[in-house]
Amino acid sequence: MINKFEHLKERKKDQIINLKKDQPQAFSILTSSSDFGVSLNGGRLGSRFAPKAILSQFAKLHAHTNTAWSSQEVAHQENEEKNFTQAQTIEADKISHLLKKKQSCLIHLGGGHDHIYPLLKALSETTSSDRLIHVINLDAHLDTRKDTTLHSGTPFRQISTELKKRFRLTQIGIHSFANHQENYKDIESMTVHSLNELQKAIEKKTLSQMMDIHPDETTVLSIDCDALDSTLMSAVSAPNHKGISAPQLDSILTSYKESCLSPIVGIYEYNPLYEDLSCKGARFLAHLLYRFYEQNNETT
Repeated sequence: MINKFEHLKERKKDQIINLKKDQPQAFSILTSSSDFGVSLNGGRLGSRFAPKAILSQFAKLHAHTNTAWSSQEVAHQENEEKNFTQAQTIEADKISHLLKKKQSCLIHLGGGHDHIYPLLKALSETTSSDRLIHVINLDAHLDTRKDTTLHSGTPFRQISTELKKRFRLTQIGIHSFANHQENYKDIESMTVHSLNELQKAIEKKTLSQMMDIHPDETTVLSIDCDALDSTLMSAVSAPNHKGISAPQLDSILTSYKESCLSPIVGIYEYNPLYEDLSCKGARFLAHLLYRFYEQNNETT
């Protein structure tokens, strides 16, 4: 009897073969499959499954291209549950080791937003001591909480305290109603822009000035998925009823790509446990990866 699903097995085999081709790495993907930091912040569990969900969709889009990529897990939920601070240091050390391999692009998939701290710590340790680390953070929340316990809402205050004047933070899409006034205080070199300011910058063609990217700095684009409008991204711990739209995100990505020779992008807080059967969130993020890194498919 003929197996009517045999062609699906062959298609999957082709995808796997493509991912294992001996080709120069155009970009590398680091995954932090842990959401313990989210639980410490009182958020919904489930973002630890995000990297697997996103990469599953990305592999389908990527299968017919010739650009090689790899993924490497750098975090462990069990370690974080035992000693969160120590686990962050171990994760930073792993990322530092991987950063020494030369790649033109790097993407980091969380997990909670707390995982951007080990990434930034690793970047500070693997770049010149006089080179600034600049983060452009797309978010509804500042993630600069003053809590004594570290979690997914404290990473930027944590890294700012350590790096001081070597760290610069540009926040875009921030809602004033979603942030306590204390979160705005005592952060060196933080600039905050609302969603309305973002739209005006796009309309006036001043977005590049808002993002303020300099070639002598290491600039990371951090995307907290609750920054995105809930019509695009409902599977997050805190859905955003008035978030960044797809055209606005496209403008940001285009400006970032045009200004950065070695892009570094982090995507955090997607929660596939709250996804519907369409997997629209994972598909959207997978296409974001595809469009960003596949130079021959920028117009898709």
